[in-house]
Amino acid sequence: EKWETFKEKRSRIEVLFNIVKNTLGLKRLHQYTGRTVEKRVCRIFYLAFYLIQLAEGMGISARELVYW
Repeated sequence: EKWETFKEKRSRIEVLFNIVKNTLGLKRLHQYTGRTVEKRVCRIFYLAFYLIQLAEGMGISARELVYW
């Protein structure tokens, strides 16, 4: 019952993380201090949100971005 409530939200979060890892290079993070990791992750997530908005404006679903 609770799963159905959060199913769509969880799915969107998974898509976001897959875009960030596969498309924007977070999978290859080679930073060693917390501060540099934080800055890089913030920039990548900002870019991911922008990319998703841009793609959806062009009629491309966020799920399609995962496989770029």
